[in-house]
Amino acid sequence: MKEIEFLSEMDKYGFQNVGKILCKADHLAFNLTRRCAEHGFVYLWIENSGQVFTVVYVGKAGRTLHARCQQHKGGFRRSSTGKAHAGRLRKGFIDNKCYDVYARKADNATLFGEDAVSMACVEERVFIKKFQPTWNAAW
Repeated sequence: MKEIEFLSEMDKYGFQNVGKILCKADHLAFNLTRRCAEHGFVYLWIENSGQVFTVVYVGKAGRTLHARCQQHKGGFRRSSTGKAHAGRLRKGFIDNKCYDVYARKADNATLFGEDAVSMACVEERVFIKKFQPTWNAAW
C-alpha cells in the first residue's frame, strides 16, 4: 500500500514504529527505539521499498517486545522458520528494501472471571487475517 494509506492503517489500529531490522556484514539485528517492560504486544514487520509498504510478518510477544526480538535473532541462525525469515530479509536488503517494526500493546480482557488476560494471541490471528502477510505460515 502507498505510504498515506499505510500510515492511516497503522494509526487506525494503534501501531507505532518501534524500530528497524538491520543487516550489517550479513548479520541481522533489531534496533528498537522504544523499550518498555510491559508484556503482551502484537508486532508487524514492514517491508518498505520506498513507495510501497507491505506487512510481511505479524507476530505476538507474550513477554516484552525486546525479548521476542532476541528470540527471532537466535532463530535466524537455528530454526528452519527463522532461517527462512533471515533469507527473505537478506534478499530484501540486497534489493534495497528496508524493514521497520511496528507494534501495539495488545488489549486486555476479563475472561472467566480472570482480569487482565492479554488478547495478544487473538489480535495476532486477526491481524494475520487482515493483512495477509506472506511470511506467516498458513493459518
